Amino acid sequence: MSQSNPWLGLWKSRKVRIVLVDALFSILALCATEFVAPGRLEFSLQMLGYLQVAVAAVIGGIAYEDGQAKAAGQHFIQREAERAEDEIAASLAGR
Repeated sequence: MSQSNPWLGLWKSRKVRIVLVDALFSILALCATEFVAPGRLEFSLQMLGYLQVAVAAVIGGIAYEDGQAKAAGQHFIQREAERAEDEIAASLAGR
């Protein structure tokens, strides 16, 4: 993750991006329902509830995949750390 800006590192997370897009979509859908068809709000809430289950399953799958990658030493954060260590070692060797 980014050492200088932790928010940038957080934005790189697929899980965080999915949650933010889901929240934005849910808010827009509920607002649109309220203005276009207020009588259908209960139905919209029910559909958004179903959508949340699918989004949670996707996030859970990504978390499982990340855990397996970390256990195997193949997670992108581990690779970035190894690359940074190699760059530091190369720069120190070049002195």
